[in-house]
Amino acid sequence: MTHSMKKPANDGKSQAGYQYQRSDVRNIPRCEEYEKNIIGCILKDGMLIDQVVMMLNSEDFYEIRDQIIFGIMLRLRDKGVPIDIHSVSQHLKEKSLIGDVGDSPYLVHLAEIATSPANLSYQVAKVKEASIRRSLGEKLLRIIEAIERRADRETKEKLGTEIENLSMLEESNVNVMSLANYQAQEMAWLLEKALPGQFPSIMYGDGGLGKSYLGLYFAILVALGEQKFLGLRFPEEPLSGLYVDWELDIDEFSRRALKIVNGLGLSKVPSNLYYYSPDKSLYKLLPELKGIISARKIRFLIIDSLGAACVDPDNVGDIVEVFSQIKGLGIATLILDHQSKMQSQDNYNVKTPYGSVYKYNLSRSVFQLSCAGRDGNHISLMLRHKKSNFGRLLHDLIFDLSFEGDKVMFVQSSALTPEEKEMMLIHEAMVELEGKGERINQKILILQLKGILGKDRIISLLDKGVGIFWDKSPGEKREIIYKPKILISGYIYKPDFRILENEGSEDEIETSEVIA
Repeated sequence: MTHSMKKPANDGKSQAGYQYQRSDVRNIPRCEEYEKNIIGCILKDGMLIDQVVMMLNSEDFYEIRDQIIFGIMLRLRDKGVPIDIHSVSQHLKEKSLIGDVGDSPYLVHLAEIATSPANLSYQVAKVKEASIRRSLGEKLLRIIEAIERRADRETKEKLGTEIENLSMLEESNVNVMSLANYQAQEMAWLLEKALPGQFPSIMYGDGGLGKSYLGLYFAILVALGEQKFLGLRFPEEPLSGLYVDWELDIDEFSRRALKIVNGLGLSKVPSNLYYYSPDKSLYKLLPELKGIISARKIRFLIIDSLGAACVDPDNVGDIVEVFSQIKGLGIATLILDHQSKMQSQDNYNVKTPYGSVYKYNLSRSVFQLSCAGRDGNHISLMLRHKKSNFGRLLHDLIFDLSFEGDKVMFVQSSALTPEEKEMMLIHEAMVELEGKGERINQKILILQLKGILGKDRIISLLDKGVGIFWDKSPGEKREIIYKPKILISGYIYKPDFRILENEGSEDEIETSEVIA
């Protein structure tokens, strides 16, 4: 890490030559918010002390009372005593330290404001870094004072060596941890297999498709708890959400929210869903956002949209910094963004978020929203999962957005995904060949669909469609013979998240159920 505090040379420079360094020392940043969150997390789960103690000691905390509390935690750990508010409070009383700390009310406050421990290692590293920089600052002041008072050469050289040692420690990777003593926590999801619980995700697409409606819909379902979207589960516990909006204002947002809850059959918007329309850029808002998230216990953040938030889409430095700070929040974040406008030769499916590729790279889960069809006040939408750092990609998610008077509803869709449409083309070719009494194998299908589907695509889909659109049986030598299945109501393809079913019933498929 590069810093402005440099070791002064022992050349008898004047006091004036170090004035800028004095200023730097006084302005060394502190990480008091992280320090309190670390202690609060340990008070809630005493086992976390084991991953914190590898990097921190009590002197690394800025406030004296936090130093005392952490020191007590270390002593309780050494004695094998469970760490919680009661045990720490009791030890404070035994050691007559109540006046220095504030006893239970302060401990309870720390536990209440503590956020998820998922980002604890990052916060610990930042606290250690700040502690090292404070030590550097103190020793730098001492060497400046030694020069000013004309201290002996040995004293100045000793201080200079201490500064060099601290500088080397500061510039090293202070977030190095022993894996032997670390137990990984179970992966948390905001939306099962789709939106990770402590990382940024991005959803992008053309303007006017309903990204804001979908983001708001997700926020409402999260606030309600025990909800589903196309079979994918949100957490059972109702979680507070914050919608940070640079696109609209609170009046329009409130109208939209009310229409969505009307569509869900609710009487009002959940009280744990919050709205904020900033008057500054996202880059400048992020420090303030940390306090809002902590005070409101926010667990789901929606940013609408990244372009309108005045983040330069082509500035790699800005993108990296913003995404790093969003990750540092330690909560599920859904970022809404646009893509470049379609040109006549463009393929929509290969479009990425507008601007720097780092938007895509730094998002842990990426979805592209596209239109699958329109019919009056109904629009069929498809979410395509483009990237996942924590598992397999989901199948295309198809649903209808329906506007009916004072209601906005997300309903099951009967629209086919692009892959389903390709499956249907192969199925129809099989039916045609079967009608002519011809053998149906891979080679014949490739010839039948030449100019419509490519060879590799047909081979891939033939494997996926077995037991769904067609059956297969062994032929001569290594030949595989296919036989098309009878499709009731025109559908039989059913990925796990789709409601469309064919269990052998002749009844038409119901598609008007609200997704929840």
